[in-house]
Amino acid sequence: MLPVALIPAYKPSASLVDIVRELNASGVFQAIVCVDDGSGPEYRHLFDELCGLGVTVLRHATNLGKGSALKTGINHVAVQYPEAVGAVTLDADGQHLAKDCVAVARALAGNGRQLVLGVRRFDAADVPFRSRFGNAATRYVTRFFSGVDVADTQTGLRGIPSFLFPALLKLKSGGYDFELDMLMTACEQRVPLLQVPIETVYLDNNASSSFNPFWDSVKIYMVFLRFNLSALLTFAIDYFVFGVMFAFSSSVGLGIVFARLCAGAFNYMVNREIVFRSTRRHVETLVLYVLTVILMGSIAYVSITALADVTGVSVYVAKIFTECVLFLFSFVIQREFIFTKQSEAQATPRATDWCAYYDARSTFSSITSAVAFASFRKDMVQFAPGMKHLVELGGANSIFYDRFRARFPEAHLCLVDKCPPTRAFAEKIAPDKGTSYLQADVLADDLAQHRESADCVVSFGLIEHFDEEGTATLIARHFSLVKPGGIVYISFPTPTRLYRATRWLLEFIGKWPFHDERPLGFGEVLRTAGQYGTVVKQGMSYRLGLTQGIVVVRKHV
Repeated sequence: MLPVALIPAYKPSASLVDIVRELNASGVFQAIVCVDDGSGPEYRHLFDELCGLGVTVLRHATNLGKGSALKTGINHVAVQYPEAVGAVTLDADGQHLAKDCVAVARALAGNGRQLVLGVRRFDAADVPFRSRFGNAATRYVTRFFSGVDVADTQTGLRGIPSFLFPALLKLKSGGYDFELDMLMTACEQRVPLLQVPIETVYLDNNASSSFNPFWDSVKIYMVFLRFNLSALLTFAIDYFVFGVMFAFSSSVGLGIVFARLCAGAFNYMVNREIVFRSTRRHVETLVLYVLTVILMGSIAYVSITALADVTGVSVYVAKIFTECVLFLFSFVIQREFIFTKQSEAQATPRATDWCAYYDARSTFSSITSAVAFASFRKDMVQFAPGMKHLVELGGANSIFYDRFRARFPEAHLCLVDKCPPTRAFAEKIAPDKGTSYLQADVLADDLAQHRESADCVVSFGLIEHFDEEGTATLIARHFSLVKPGGIVYISFPTPTRLYRATRWLLEFIGKWPFHDERPLGFGEVLRTAGQYGTVVKQGMSYRLGLTQGIVVVRKHV
């Protein structure tokens, strides 16, 4: 859906009316919202004119600050326009041209999963010094603390995706610092930034701006203070414990070990929960943090002893110098690799790219298929010895094909998957008159032509890639395709400790392709399957670490 234009206004310029007319005429906004941030009665006529143009005007009784005005507007957009892709914010002083607002709006509507920034150029001669200096300083500080190079950190022209609204509404900042806090929040949540060049406009040397170069700069840099405060407190604890231990033992190594243990415990919790606000699991962050502490401690030991021996300075001075240098490296490591935070988009696991998975199947998947088919073959001998027609759901590029043909040479095999078969697999099954391939969505498409046609319907690792409703629907789909008295065989991962440990290891090394996999308990599967037949087997396979639940059900006659 189209975005909403959002204008925080404190004593706006008369040109705002003309800009609103252009925004209305552009057709790229579904609504325009303006927040009167306590401008006073002398500006009432201007806001009334905006109302006449169809603008929704929200009012503050007194001036609360630009951040508070933005949050008021964001909350209104979230409540009244929940289908909107987001909000495009622009300033009310005439510095943002309508054409640039439209460009940002189109960029936001074209993606909807990134924060769009309308960035100005600051190398022109007519740019006021306070704007050029303030942006340059904030840009370099932002680059260090967030790891992202933003050309214009103080731009008010932004396309904010709607999924970011809840996080922004919880921010405590209420002035110009809110916009920098927004950048830091987006970086923490790994929200991509798209920077769109816009025209640089300063009217009367930026005299209309309500930005106070001193106090508002202080507020902006207070956003960064929380990132340093943890380090300062940690250093104080570390230095105190080190000093006490070194005074008693005269051992640099012993002092560093005890100091790192005490300071590290404090630093880990503060950095995880307050500074970086990480959403990674403790087991991941703790392992990486401990390894970093060991690495930094080892470097500190070598550096302190070497510096003290070579220069003759005291160990205490050498430690201060060494720790100041290591702080920069430690910060970057913690920010980039340890205390990461998922964005809203990432928090909802992306769908597995099955077609890419089939095209690049690994040796490991061939091993798992052999193990899975061994269990399936054993169960079919027991429960469906005379099977003549089998349907495999989710069977693109079926890794069971060769084994199935060897064990059931006379049976007809129907493979159903939304992905097309690879060229090699299509060529393999082409001469086989007993195998058919149906390219269809196993959940959404109508498979009525195959209704109650199979002696057995099977799926391996399929039903766990949907939400609860989708899983229940897909289980029911199995039974719609099998004959009365036929067998439904479903294999799915279960949330055992062994499964979680194996999956964590594969995710940790970047070898886990099933991002939306949802391990299932037997209760969820049997609630649906039990409605259609009699459970003849319920078991577990602990092979290979990825524990699989197996349910075999005979459909009611």
